[in-house]
Order: sequence, then structure tokens, then C-alpha cells
Amino acid sequence: MTIHKLTLVNFRQFIGEQTVYFSTDKERNVTVFVGDNTSGKTTFINAFQWILYDNTAFTDKILLNKNVANGMSVGERQSVCGTLVIEHDGMTYEISRKTDYVCSSAKYT
Repeated sequence: MTIHKLTLVNFRQFIGEQTVYFSTDKERNVTVFVGDNTSGKTTFINAFQWILYDNTAFTDKILLNKNVANGMSVGERQSVCGTLVIEHDGMTYEISRKTDYVCSSAKYT
């Protein structure tokens, strides 16, 4: 199996649409993530678990980016989306998950 890319929209620290392309080169097939604490490395790994299994290791199960949530008006809807593109046995698969949040009064749900 080869992972081609992961796209996240408003997932935790990742605001807006963010896409990571993985190396698919036969000789240089490693993608490395380096960053300071709280920069999103663990969140990125949890995104795989959420997309594939609808579960994460987060204590706070709200996945919507906090800045997006705090900027919502009453009745406004925002989505958290994730898409994983993989290749296996010559077939390309796109696996997606989406969760909607609606602002109700002072707090989103």
C-alpha cells in the first residue's frame, strides 16, 4: 500500500484546507515530520485514525478548529473533513470522513 496524500479541513490545529503529499518515489519513499511541541504532529497521526475508524485518542472529542468555532455565529454550520488517498494493488482509493458542527447560542455542538 502507498499513501499518496492526506487532506484536512479545520481539523484541530489545522485551520482551513491543508494537504500533505507523501513521497511515492521508489528510491526515496520516506516522508518525515519534524516540528515543535504542539505544532500538530500527533494531531496529524490522529487524523488517520479518525478518517479510517471514526475515533481519536483526544480527550476533547471536538475536532473543529477552536478559532473557527469561536468565530461562528448562531445557526452557522462548519465542517471538519479528512480525505486519505492511497494506492493498493494498482487501484487508487479515496477514503473520506466529515463531521458537521452547528453553533447553538454561545457554544457550538
